[in-house]
Amino acid sequence: DNRRRVATLARCDGGPLLDLGCHVGGFALHAAAAGVPAVGVDRSTAMLARAAEHARMAALPGLTWVEADMFGALDDPRLAGPFGTIVVDPPKLAGRRRDVARAADAMQRMVARVAARLRVGGHLVLCSCSHHLGREHLDHCVLASPGRYARVASLGADLDHPVAPGHAEGEYLRVAIYQRRA
Repeated sequence: DNRRRVATLARCDGGPLLDLGCHVGGFALHAAAAGVPAVGVDRSTAMLARAAEHARMAALPGLTWVEADMFGALDDPRLAGPFGTIVVDPPKLAGRRRDVARAADAMQRMVARVAARLRVGGHLVLCSCSHHLGREHLDHCVLASPGRYARVASLGADLDHPVAPGHAEGEYLRVAIYQRRA
């Protein structure tokens, strides 16, 4: 599963992991289970409460939860970094084709803001659950941000998101992993 893959990378990167758009814990919980300190960010108090409850039930240490809009200022000192791994996992940004330019711009601005918080050698994980926001858009976000990156993996949905043959819209989950080279 993608979360376990990212947790393994985060352990190799030496942590900590920043999970922007963590919802109910997502990547942050898996990182903590792998022994990596993690910071989960979400704008929903209710979702962060559920994430904290999941962490408590699993007895996972090393987790910090921050209520913030991932597209906002991100000026909380706990988000200053540096981080070994940063996950950007926003909600659906482009529900229609006409939303792509706005969505790509929002994602690009987000990546540019957090790139400076990623250590050289660390990994940036960009996720999209918008059918119209493809890998080329994710690549463009990285190309337009500070630093030099190499895409090391392109992933899609795991077994829990089957796609019917001939239903291209069902292949809406994209995960691109980049390593910061400079």
